[in-house]
Amino acid sequence: MSKQEDKNGVMNISKFDASKSVRITYEDENTFNKYARCLRQYNMLAYKDFIFNLASNIRAGKTIGVPIGDNLYRVDLISDKIFDFVYGKAYFVYSIEDEHIAKLLYMEPRDFLIAGHQRELPTYKGVPIVSSKDRFKVDLYLTMKNK
Repeated sequence: MSKQEDKNGVMNISKFDASKSVRITYEDENTFNKYARCLRQYNMLAYKDFIFNLASNIRAGKTIGVPIGDNLYRVDLISDKIFDFVYGKAYFVYSIEDEHIAKLLYMEPRDFLIAGHQRELPTYKGVPIVSSKDRFKVDLYLTMKNK
């Protein structure tokens, strides 16, 4: 097992045989796909990072992300600063089942993704909001940014 650190400080731990492709499975495929569609609708930057960079690297046999447990990895998604401030960092967690199977477990921020799947979210100053608390956070962020 070789360890390397990329330019962002994320550990790249190679457990997979890079010459073999890795099959991606899901703990709950329906729920994960709902979350991914919601992410695509409300945070396209994070969705593109997930689909084009991270999922393709996992399929290619690269173990990416930060280890959070035995064979569990957390991968942060690229997103807007205001989205991170209001809802928290967008990320997903996956596990390595064996050399050729990676299982996608869940995505965060789960409350936002559930609300975005259940109904069309209104926007406030370009940011989708779930509750009035989110509206306050948007105003707080913009006030802090302008100072």
